Amino acid sequence: MATADSHVPHGNKKIAYHIEWNFRKEAAVWTRGRAIRPNFYPFATELRKWMLRSESNLPVFEQRDGRYTNPYTIDTSVLSLAYREITNDAFGEFPEQMHPFAAETRRVRLYSEFVLYTARLSEAMIKQLLFATDFPEASYRGSALGALLTQECAGCRASKEKRHRLSLLGSLAHNYRLCLGYEKCLAQLLPVVNKLRDSQAAHSGVERFHATTPADSYARLKKQAGKLGHEFLHMLEHIGEVERMMWEDMSRRITGAPATA
Repeated sequence: MATADSHVPHGNKKIAYHIEWNFRKEAAVWTRGRAIRPNFYPFATELRKWMLRSESNLPVFEQRDGRYTNPYTIDTSVLSLAYREITNDAFGEFPEQMHPFAAETRRVRLYSEFVLYTARLSEAMIKQLLFATDFPEASYRGSALGALLTQECAGCRASKEKRHRLSLLGSLAHNYRLCLGYEKCLAQLLPVVNKLRDSQAAHSGVERFHATTPADSYARLKKQAGKLGHEFLHMLEHIGEVERMMWEDMSRRITGAPATA
């Protein structure tokens, strides 16, 4: 893990410090002592294509198939499948004969699931990239989305100096000189998603239940999911940018040329 000396400030107190990092051995999948591919998959890139109705490739991996040994890659593949099913359901018409209470219950359930899986997917996508680096897994394994964006520096907790904050997400972008624009944009988007998950999906409280007609419940769900989906697309664009740079970097180290997923 990088030392405190490698914590990089950017002259703006609103932007968390970044840590320089390196790939570790687990950044590649190994066969017979030879690295054969990066040990992560470009889910952000491919999911964004799917959401924009472009040709995409979003397979589901199992631990036993051995194609990837990154546990977060396997988790992300399953979460991605669940997210796609929820998205299809959220944008599917409600039957006109549906009872208003049933329609409103469906709206609350689907939106809660939509929010929850948006946040869970974001966390998993970031963690599969962190797994490829020399960041200690304990620093992100149980972290929620907000903590991946900013957290107290563990190395300066005992210091008498003013504690600074670190961004694991920004640190991934830092190595490719993407971090400044990346942080300023995601600093607004990620807390929104995290707040939505905490308020709507992760705890017992739900938004106001207001049963009128199935068409009205569907229209509100479509508007809510559309707004969050737009924010998620923006987030996927930035995560995908770092994902692509890491993929190309790791592929060059393995073969000297771009690899296939």
